[in-house]
Amino acid sequence: MQMLRLLANVLGVSYALTVDKDGAPDAIPAGMMLPPSGGVFCRGSGCPYSEVGVVGGQQIMGHTQTEQGVEEQARAALAMGMDALLARKEFCRGMSCVDGMGKPVDRTKAAFAAQCSHFFKDGLEGHDEYRTVKQVYDSFGSICGPRVGNAEMPLCRAYGDVFAAALAPQLDAITVGSADAICNSMFDFLLEVKQAQIDLQLFEGSLDHLDEAGPQSARGRRWSKFVEMSTPKPLNETHGNLLSSLQVRADEESKYDITMPSWDGALKATRVPSLLFDHCESEMKEIMLDAPQTSGRVAKLAVDWCNFQQLRGGGRSDWSERTCSGIGKLFGLALRNIPDPPPPDQPPMVLAGALPKPAFGQLSPTMPPTYTMMPTIPDPPKWGEPPTSGPVPAKMTKEQMQRMLDPVQRFLLRPDQVCQQLFVAIGATNRVEGLLRNSFKTSFRVPSAGMALPTKDDLMLQAMQQAADFRKSATQRKEAEAVKVQADLKEAAADLTKPAREPDSTLELSSLPHSSDYNPKVTASASFLRTHR
Repeated sequence: MQMLRLLANVLGVSYALTVDKDGAPDAIPAGMMLPPSGGVFCRGSGCPYSEVGVVGGQQIMGHTQTEQGVEEQARAALAMGMDALLARKEFCRGMSCVDGMGKPVDRTKAAFAAQCSHFFKDGLEGHDEYRTVKQVYDSFGSICGPRVGNAEMPLCRAYGDVFAAALAPQLDAITVGSADAICNSMFDFLLEVKQAQIDLQLFEGSLDHLDEAGPQSARGRRWSKFVEMSTPKPLNETHGNLLSSLQVRADEESKYDITMPSWDGALKATRVPSLLFDHCESEMKEIMLDAPQTSGRVAKLAVDWCNFQQLRGGGRSDWSERTCSGIGKLFGLALRNIPDPPPPDQPPMVLAGALPKPAFGQLSPTMPPTYTMMPTIPDPPKWGEPPTSGPVPAKMTKEQMQRMLDPVQRFLLRPDQVCQQLFVAIGATNRVEGLLRNSFKTSFRVPSAGMALPTKDDLMLQAMQQAADFRKSATQRKEAEAVKVQADLKEAAADLTKPAREPDSTLELSSLPHSSDYNPKVTASASFLRTHR
């Protein structure tokens, strides 16, 4: 008991334990907090099943099976704080270590995982030991419709594709894991998409300091020259002779609208700010070499463009491979349902089951690729009926119809169409994040929010934007200092290697100094004569 009293005094506990005559301690008051495990450090997977601490007479992390016990433990843990778990204070190596040991808990990710898991509560198909991406997609689709309402229900397929893209690396795995593992993968994917949005300056908060973009900018000319020197091939190896002569005219009137209003007028069309869209179009012209490209070619050019920026003199040496990977995932999500043209020896088919694989490099884990995100082909809900909602215009012009029937031209994308797909993907990820974060809130009789782009008020994007600006300025300042140091070193090396100056051989002897000039007597007499002339 003396050791316990000493430990209580060290921890600042004002209450001292008293022992009765029989040796049993008194009852612990309601506001008393004992050190975890009585001050004995515990490390390993068995620690959560022992008594870690007491708050108000309740165990913090004791093993319990009842719902009331779990709720009481959660309240006690919140009252004492997660830092009371000493098992997370030290690094541990071995089979008995607890996950996350030696590093702090990411509270933002943990909160998102809890909200996302509640979204799938009792509605996630499969088991933790065997669960496919298709089951996750179907589970989300069955929950999304009642959540968003009838007006927004046609967009649930686009929202479900966000989960398919987030779980695409685990497409061949036996299982994608539990709801927590799925939500953790979704959180990481959302962060990558947000970072790509910041790097490409597709965020409304980036309008204050946009970089110069376009095929005629200095960066665009360097990129065009790099592509010309590194890949001296046609635009497409199979259809190079056909694509070179095709020119598609953009529709300037409706390019800012990335979705169309719902059939009942409950949801308005999602419109991108004109300045932000124009910057995206200039950037896509730079990446796509100011020419229509296929979806696969666009995604490859985007990743190559990002890698080119990392090179010396590219202007963005603060980027890394992870940056380019996030940009590639964003383009893969945006262009997932727009296939590449088939080889010339195969006739083009527009049947859903005959379309090639999506652009993010995997076979469709959910269903045959749909026309929901196609730029020229509407998505009718039933055969013979006009479309009621979706991200494409309800009617096709004569040029669009001719382009759809062309064997190659219908697969080409203009820069403005690529921007439309990018903003639709960004809006879909933003909407999915909102649905998951608001899973505890009921949507009964609440108007649907609909798809919307992130605004300047997004705190996470603001923090990521500030971090990106700091990295960019710090890298540029470091590069400028390195260039200055190199210039100083070159100048110093030039001074050291500079040859010594030799005397001129044509110098007359009369100009050379004589010994009389250094004789003090001769010098004094000469000066005396000059002064008394």
